[in-house]
Amino acid sequence: MKKILFVCVLIAGCNTSKLDSKRLAKIEQRHPEKIAAICSGKFKETITKSDTIFDYRDSVVFVDCDSIFKHDSLIEYVSVKVPVHLPIQIKTITIYKEDSAKIFLFAKEINDLHQALIKADLKHDNDAAIISIQRTKLWRWRILAIALMILLGVYTFYRIKK
Repeated sequence: MKKILFVCVLIAGCNTSKLDSKRLAKIEQRHPEKIAAICSGKFKETITKSDTIFDYRDSVVFVDCDSIFKHDSLIEYVSVKVPVHLPIQIKTITIYKEDSAKIFLFAKEINDLHQALIKADLKHDNDAAIISIQRTKLWRWRILAIALMILLGVYTFYRIKK
C-alpha cells in the first residue's frame, strides 16, 4: 500500500510541474504584458550604452620654497611661494541600464499600436470603398431623375401642342 501511495505521489509531483509549465505558457500567450509586469523584478537589467570621458586639466599649486640670497657677504633665507602646474586626469564613466521587462513591454505596446494602425487603415480603405459605391448609386438616381424630367418635359410639350 505504501509503495502504491509513493508511486502515485511521485507521478502526481511530475505531473503538476508539467501542468504548471503548460498553464504558465497559456497565460504568457494570452497576457504577456502581465507576466512581464509581475516578473520585472526578476529580469536582469541590460546595459544599453556606456560612455567613458577623459578630461585633462592643469591645476596650479603654490609650493613654499626656501631661497638663499647672497648680498655682499650677507646670506638671507627667504620663503617664496612658487606656482607649479600639475596635469590632472578626470575620468567620468557613465553607464545606461535598461530593464529588459520594460523593453519587452514597450515592444509589445509598439506592436499593439502597429496592429491598431493597420486595422484603422483597413477600416479607412473599407469606408472609402463604401463611400465610392454610395456615390455611384447617387449618380444612378440622379441620371434616372434627369431622364424622368426629360420625359415629363416631352410629354407636356406634346400635350400643349395638341
